[in-house]
Order: sequence, then structure tokens, then C-alpha cells
Amino acid sequence: MQKKYDDAVVILGNGESRKGLNLEKVKACYSVYGCNALYRDFTPDLLFAMDKPMAIELDSAGYGKTNRVISARADFCEGAEPWNGPTWMTGSCALLYACREGLRTGKIKRIFLVGMDCSSNDNQMKNNIYRETLHYEGMAQPIAVSNRMAKEVSLCVEMFYPEIKFFHVDSKNKVIPVMLSHAFRTESITLMSREDFEETL
Repeated sequence: MQKKYDDAVVILGNGESRKGLNLEKVKACYSVYGCNALYRDFTPDLLFAMDKPMAIELDSAGYGKTNRVISARADFCEGAEPWNGPTWMTGSCALLYACREGLRTGKIKRIFLVGMDCSSNDNQMKNNIYRETLHYEGMAQPIAVSNRMAKEVSLCVEMFYPEIKFFHVDSKNKVIPVMLSHAFRTESITLMSREDFEETL
């Protein structure tokens, strides 16, 4: 599928900041790398699923037979490609893969982080569109989890900037989530409101 922009990738997390975003319009413009349960509602160009329960769910749905999947537990999902990288959180793995592809091909110059909130709400319940659904029941997101993702994301940015430009898209605060604020040099990442991002579609 020909994209409007062939030099950019959207890493689509499942944080609540992406609620209401027209994902089909995003996919028409950008290559989209999604995470885990996203497949229930939308088919990205590439889906990442690092955990065994999600790999099994994808296998039961037959998703890997007709769609591209990368998984650390590919042995549990027919058709999935094995993940070749560190044992990171799913969104971080998607970001690292995009960065590596950018370096390998020289084509990816911009990466947008959408729905990668890296933060928990006041009750420390998981900031995830799919919370309280299968494999997400009652999941808490303590500070350590958010901090881990922040460190993984920041490591990618530090390794691949300035060859790749990074943008963090947020629908509310228009600032880097608190868990990421310590991780990024100011010049490494551009803050972008969702309104501004949607104007690119």
C-alpha cells in the first residue's frame, strides 16, 4: 500500500491519549507499527506482541496467517516472525525495530510516538485502552513499569538521533509524560499536539 509519507513510521501504542484517532487515516499516510491487542480493532502494517498470552490469542484468531506479526514468543503464534532483540516492553521493541529499519534502509527519517503515554493515572491503574479486557484484567502500572519503558524509549532516541527525528504526540498535555521528561534531551524529540498531527493526515 502506497503511503502519503514514505519516510515516516508511527509507533502506535495503546495509551488512552490516542482515543478517537482515525487509525485508518493514519495508516493511509504512514507505516503503522502497533502493539498487542490493537489487532482486535485495527490491522496495522506490523504488529508486535512480546508476551506469551498475547501470542496465543493471536494464534487462536489466526491473525499471523494473514498479517505480519513479530513476537518474542513466535513459537506460540503461527506465522509470526521471531523477535531479534532485547527483552523489552512491546512498544519499545516496535520503536527499536523502526529505528533499525531506518538505519538499514536509510528511508525512515521520522518516527511518531502515538499512544505511548508511559504514565499511569492517579490510581496507578494501567493507562491502556484495553484495560480490564482479556490479558489486561486488573493490571496495575506501578512507577517501575512506566520508568522501564521511558528508559527503553530514551535509549532508542539517544542511539538513533539525529539520523532519525522523533515526535511525541499527545492529545491533552502537549508535553512529554513525566516518566519521559528526564530521559530526553530537549533537542532529541519534538512535542506535537494531536491536532497538529491530525493536520498531516
